[in-house]
Amino acid sequence: MAQPLESLSQSFNTETAPEAASGVRIAVVEDEVIIARELEARLVELGYEVTGIASSGERAVQLVRETRPDVVLMDIVLKGHMDGIEAAGEIRRLTGTPVIYVSAYAADDIVRRAVETEPFGYIVKPFTERELRVNIAIAVYKDRMERKVCKAERWLAATLRSIPDAVLATDEDGRVTTLNPAMESLLGRRSDQALGRPVSEILSARDARTGEPLAALDPVVLRRRIYAEPPAEIVVVSREGREVSVERKAVSIRDDRSECAGAVLVLRDLSELMQAQEALRASEERYRLLFERNLAGVFRSTIEGRIIECNRAFARIFGFETPDELVGTSTHALFLDPSDRDRLITRIQAQRTLVNLEVAGKRRDRQPVRILENVSLIEQSTGEPAYLEGTIIDITEMKELEERYRQSQKMEAIGRLAGGIAHDFNNLLTAILGFSDIMMVQLGESHSLAPPLIEIRKAGERAASLTRQLLAFGRKQVLIPQIISLNAIVAELNKILRRVIGEDIELVTKLDPSLATVRADPGQLEQVIMNLVVNARDAMPAGGILTIETRDEVLDDRLPIERESLDPGRYVMLAVRDTGAGMDAQTRSRIFEPFFTTKETGKGTGLGLATVYGIITQSGGRIWVYSEPGRGATFKAFLPCAVESAEERTAVPTPAMEPLRGDEKILLVEDDDAVRWLIENTLVTLGYHVLTAPDPRSAYATASEPEANIDLLLTDVVMPGMSGPELAARVKERRPSLKVLFVSGFSDRSILPAQTASGVFDFLENLSRDQS
Repeated sequence: MAQPLESLSQSFNTETAPEAASGVRIAVVEDEVIIARELEARLVELGYEVTGIASSGERAVQLVRETRPDVVLMDIVLKGHMDGIEAAGEIRRLTGTPVIYVSAYAADDIVRRAVETEPFGYIVKPFTERELRVNIAIAVYKDRMERKVCKAERWLAATLRSIPDAVLATDEDGRVTTLNPAMESLLGRRSDQALGRPVSEILSARDARTGEPLAALDPVVLRRRIYAEPPAEIVVVSREGREVSVERKAVSIRDDRSECAGAVLVLRDLSELMQAQEALRASEERYRLLFERNLAGVFRSTIEGRIIECNRAFARIFGFETPDELVGTSTHALFLDPSDRDRLITRIQAQRTLVNLEVAGKRRDRQPVRILENVSLIEQSTGEPAYLEGTIIDITEMKELEERYRQSQKMEAIGRLAGGIAHDFNNLLTAILGFSDIMMVQLGESHSLAPPLIEIRKAGERAASLTRQLLAFGRKQVLIPQIISLNAIVAELNKILRRVIGEDIELVTKLDPSLATVRADPGQLEQVIMNLVVNARDAMPAGGILTIETRDEVLDDRLPIERESLDPGRYVMLAVRDTGAGMDAQTRSRIFEPFFTTKETGKGTGLGLATVYGIITQSGGRIWVYSEPGRGATFKAFLPCAVESAEERTAVPTPAMEPLRGDEKILLVEDDDAVRWLIENTLVTLGYHVLTAPDPRSAYATASEPEANIDLLLTDVVMPGMSGPELAARVKERRPSLKVLFVSGFSDRSILPAQTASGVFDFLENLSRDQS
């Protein structure tokens, strides 16, 4: 039962009321209405706020949930099915609101039940105002502290759950009191399997360096430390036997007397870090290998020109053994003209990046090197000085190859021009030599005009020789290739060569005794050797040594740049070397051009070496010159080794032929009037019946006449409107058995039909009456 109102009032009035406790909200649970109202009034008077009054346990729970007071004053004995202790327990479970029991009963069983609900106070009626206020104040304070502790615990729990490090806490005996999910995952154990157990039972470890077992956490050692032990790398073995490399940090927990109350063990999984470090090392290694193995030169330098870093390719391009020889040196020394570097800096500061810039560099041995450079200006956000970074490629060989290709194109163009000139010139010479021969036959050697005619003949022959030289350079001359030995030709020319070079020049021959044979025109090769020897003699006016050398060479895919036009295979090499004045690069580039000569006016035609070039090239070979001023010159010609056919091995010499005469009918087709008249006159003199045509169309009309009865079609090759081969093909359609002979001042057989090579048609070069 509740205390009588008189007793309650008396108790409130026995002492002076302390200072009011404003702001504290209180719910009153009392089944005696009068007592409840009196208590409400006194609480309000003391400065408290009353959120409501409940007369039963059920109503008390509802009231607290609705008004959320700071404290509940709970009578233990209440009407209804739920007494005050039961109601207090439900309120604590649902809201956590602190409850102070107010009761006239203090029996042991009631107190025992009340304690189980963890009350914040127990006031026995009658009580004083101070008791009431003290209990309320303690309850409010205790509640606030508990809430702060709960909040801290929740924050700590959330923190432990969220951090990736594995955390474990122990008491002073080294038994586990807390572990976060990361530690559970690392150990392979749940919290309920680890709490209260010694750390040594749930966590085994070994030293990462030595592999020796060790204690993950030694409470004794921790007690001896002031605060913490330094981080260490260890290997933790999980429950499943999985080994994980971790970084261990252990911190002791100290109480207010600085005594060890436990420890916190933090394990940071190093697996991802180690993987990242390994990936970084691998990436750095790949970059280093890319840097070192790059075929292009890679460099980094200051704007002023000091080399910070470079790779082996960069050093190799400039003739250095290692990059260390260049690091710290100035890039100005690597430019052929150091001022080019200053101009480059001016451009890159304006444009920031330069792409495919051709630079003239200088190697360690002071030899020039052509470089293709890509360089960028790198500005650093850290405020450190900007620097240059770029790559270079050695294009010296490429530029030489381009120059050789341009030279080859130029020589090809000059060759075509020479062949074209020779074609027209041959027609003129045919007329000159032919008419001079006719006049000599008709006038006789005793006639007064015979000497002028002889001089005309000599001049024509010299002109014919000049034409043959032009054709040789243009690779248009008619060759008669045979299987021959260069050694034999050199041996046959030996006496002549010694007379040609004079006594002040020593002739040395180095002939390979096992030299392979070549397929070439022996007369033309004699001319090649003679021209090279004469050129060497002229280069040594004060005497010297002239060497002729032959040897076999096998060329593979790894050819020097100047020999890249040769297919891999077996070759015979002919070298003519002198110790004369030598040549500079500009002279070397033009040495094989026709009419180019370094001799005084009137002392050279400039066709000697051009002829050599044409003969060697038309024979399927190549020739180069190696020379420097003051170091003489070496001409090297490479001819393919010959493969002798069965027909050539069993060939029977052709017997000498008697002078030709005949009475057959010949259709002559020639667009040049003088040549046509000369050939017609010559053939008539030899007894042939000749029909003439100035062009292919009239020739076709004549050949189409049924009564023509032509035995031979003798036709020029190059004519306006229709070529000789085209005319022959059309006439052969009507007269399949007709013989055809092509005659032309242009000796390039590539313009003839394929039947010429197989013997169905034949070919005759215009030059003189003797050939007819």
